[in-house]
Amino acid sequence: MRFRLGQFELALLDGGRFWLDGGGMFGIVPRTLWAKHYPPDEANRVQIFCHALLVQTPNRCVLVDPGLGANWEGKWKEILKLTPGNIRAELERHGLKPPDIQTCIFTHLHFDHAAGALDQLYGQWVPAFPKAEFVVQRDEYEHALRPGVRDRGSYRAVDILPLAQSGRVKLVEGDVELFPGLRVVRVAGHSPGLQAVIIESEGHRAYFLSDLVPFLGHLRPTWLAAYDLDSSAVLREKQRLLAEAEQSGALVLLAHEPLHPAGILKRDAEGSLFLEKPKEFEYA
Repeated sequence: MRFRLGQFELALLDGGRFWLDGGGMFGIVPRTLWAKHYPPDEANRVQIFCHALLVQTPNRCVLVDPGLGANWEGKWKEILKLTPGNIRAELERHGLKPPDIQTCIFTHLHFDHAAGALDQLYGQWVPAFPKAEFVVQRDEYEHALRPGVRDRGSYRAVDILPLAQSGRVKLVEGDVELFPGLRVVRVAGHSPGLQAVIIESEGHRAYFLSDLVPFLGHLRPTWLAAYDLDSSAVLREKQRLLAEAEQSGALVLLAHEPLHPAGILKRDAEGSLFLEKPKEFEYA
């Protein structure tokens, strides 16, 4: 799925897929409501797509959240019903190779967003993008190295330590413009240092919201994941960014939505938000 945004080109890449407990994804929302939109399997799991975002500007290639990667043992593939990601192959579909990526942004360091930043070389897992700078919020990075009891299952040292040892991690704090037309905005709540990515070119804007709004269903204010560490903060930040996106007519990109992960925010007759699907390559 590809879009033109002014002078920039955006593409959602397949970063792998897995299945996760539906109750975890939708928290206090009754199963009878969310299951209409996201049918669970026999173990009450819903399918999670891991969409990576490729941003190509006239002079820079940026990759956001490279997905699940391939460093998974058999038992985890079974538990999560996991389909590994292959970002190298996805980049090749767009005429690119790993050395072409100059900046790799992590919205946060949960395994489904960060593990794809590694590739195997001579039996060792090393950063997959040899020329890239890896950008993450400082408090997210520090927490990922010493996660708490509640969320330690979301972080894996095998994903994070090779990046730390590379010496190419750039730690940012708060809202930062990384270069003209692309900025990160701290929206912590789901994790200690979650950040959204906002892209602008020639007066047009796109929001990559990561786990602030993982599925279309989470456009509803009170649809919050049980995995959110601070649900009040998620609700506040979600309402703020969605209001901005709606007012500006921005393209909104969702990290995990399986069916319609991109569109323009609109309201139906009852005032509820939905995404109007844009035509590929015609959003400008």
